[in-house]
Amino acid sequence: MIAQNPEHGAAAWLLPRDEKADALESPAKLAFMERLLGSAGFRNYQSILSFVSPRAARQVSEDAWYLSIIGVHPSAQGKGIGQELLAPTLSEADENHATCYLETFTPKSIGFYERLGFQAAATYEEPTTRSTYVLMRRDATSSPVSPGLRRPESGSPA
Repeated sequence: MIAQNPEHGAAAWLLPRDEKADALESPAKLAFMERLLGSAGFRNYQSILSFVSPRAARQVSEDAWYLSIIGVHPSAQGKGIGQELLAPTLSEADENHATCYLETFTPKSIGFYERLGFQAAATYEEPTTRSTYVLMRRDATSSPVSPGLRRPESGSPA
């Protein structure tokens, strides 16, 4: 998903796919990442993935939708662009009864994700970067969330 002005931001989701498609695409993705990051950066990338992947698997099922990355240019932050980037996929996830999840290394982002219905599921310290990150999940709802609005808590009036 790309913002109306592509310089303002973009978000990339990874949706479940079958093992055959994954096996066909993974070598090309890994080769691209190694060219992009260089050998040392690629080793760090692989180390980070080997740490976060099994921890995510403990918190969400294989059919969960993963927000791999979202970026909003600093000059465009606080203007609703992040919500605009995520709202269509979150609505689609709700229609498909799909759980969504993400990891954030940025504590100030947690409130943003909570307003979209995500909840902290676990906190870890990633050893390669020695950084703390929060794994957040958002279970599907039958009443889609409008951008920026928190879903009612269980038992709360709508």
